[in-house]
Amino acid sequence: MTIDARKILTQSRRASRATALLSTAQKDQALAEFAREVVNQTESLLKANARDMKAAKGKISDVLLKRLELTPDKIQQIGKMISGVRDLEDPTGRTCRHLELDSGLILEQKTVPLGVLVVVFESRPDIIPQITSLVLKSGNTVVMKGGSEARATNLAFKKIWDDLAQRQTFLPRNWVQLVQGREEFRSLLKHHDLIDLVVPRGSNQLVQSVMKSTLAPVLGHADGICALYVHESAQLEQAIALIRDAKLQSPSTCNAIETVLIDAAIAEEFVAQLRAAHLPIEILSDRKIKKLWPSVKVAKEKDFHTEFGDARLAMKIVGDIDEAIEHINSHGSHHTDCIVAEDQGAQAAFVAQVDSASVMINASTRFADGFRYGLGAEVGISTAKIHVRGPAGLDSLVTTKNIVTGHGQIVADYVGPKARSFTHRKR
Repeated sequence: MTIDARKILTQSRRASRATALLSTAQKDQALAEFAREVVNQTESLLKANARDMKAAKGKISDVLLKRLELTPDKIQQIGKMISGVRDLEDPTGRTCRHLELDSGLILEQKTVPLGVLVVVFESRPDIIPQITSLVLKSGNTVVMKGGSEARATNLAFKKIWDDLAQRQTFLPRNWVQLVQGREEFRSLLKHHDLIDLVVPRGSNQLVQSVMKSTLAPVLGHADGICALYVHESAQLEQAIALIRDAKLQSPSTCNAIETVLIDAAIAEEFVAQLRAAHLPIEILSDRKIKKLWPSVKVAKEKDFHTEFGDARLAMKIVGDIDEAIEHINSHGSHHTDCIVAEDQGAQAAFVAQVDSASVMINASTRFADGFRYGLGAEVGISTAKIHVRGPAGLDSLVTTKNIVTGHGQIVADYVGPKARSFTHRKR
């Protein structure tokens, strides 16, 4: 099916002017009803998801199939997530700066919505309620493209919003739109003049492909090559528990660890304890660990640059914390990295020198998530340093506008030998 991409984005642009005018009360009212309806529609959502699961079985990995699956408990959690976004402070209309330029000439800098978002995601139908909740609360509009494997589930979530818009008449038409197919999505990216932000949610391959396909700003991350360093001062049982969670709790997510670095001072003891833990993880190690653990496979250099996305780990012994930091900065993706250490000096050095969006001290890398960071939900995650870094929530979906109010003042009065002076007084 072909689409008129420019028409779709133009509709979204027009709708964005209306969503920018919505009051906090109106947005919260819509989100409250959306949360209720998602839970009320559990049966229809599960039926739609069952069709997707049946069609996808045998075509995608078990890990991705698990991410695709909806359960009654997941739907309850989605409802709570939507309510959590509703309860967050409205990010729009905040005064960031208030300055008297001169008597009767006032500058205000206020937060305003970005405008039109284009979001593409893979295999996770729960992203639609996440994204739409954040987009509405921040006064934006969105055009989404979900994974084909979740087509029926995506449409079921979209229908809930469509039905709500019939009742909540203050919601503009076309504030949320859904397109199908890669070519349809690619056609959207050509119209960068109508797009304020593109958010790819998925693999690094997807992110890089999107970045190469559009001139619009892209909020994206590199590979999720996250590392955990076990310092010589670490509590070893704690380190094993953190490895278990950070690798196995959800192996395919971008904040799961792919590398474990072990300080040489405790390597022999820690490897022995790790072996005894019998974690269901395939270990690809350097030759030093191979001598201590003969059954593991020897790692290749590329393994330390790889996001496995499953129950595999690259493992290496390092001489000290400096070598660990150097390895992470040169092999990782600046996403999320962890130090397991009791020594506060080591903790401080790791935090100061590891150049990543999130740094964990004695905590699982899996905490690097918008919901867990108190953002209500997550529109995406960024390893860039401009606009937003790390999990991106409501505050990442607004920008600022400078508003100057005067009484006929002209710049000519502020130049030349008799120029007026600016007061630049904070108010």
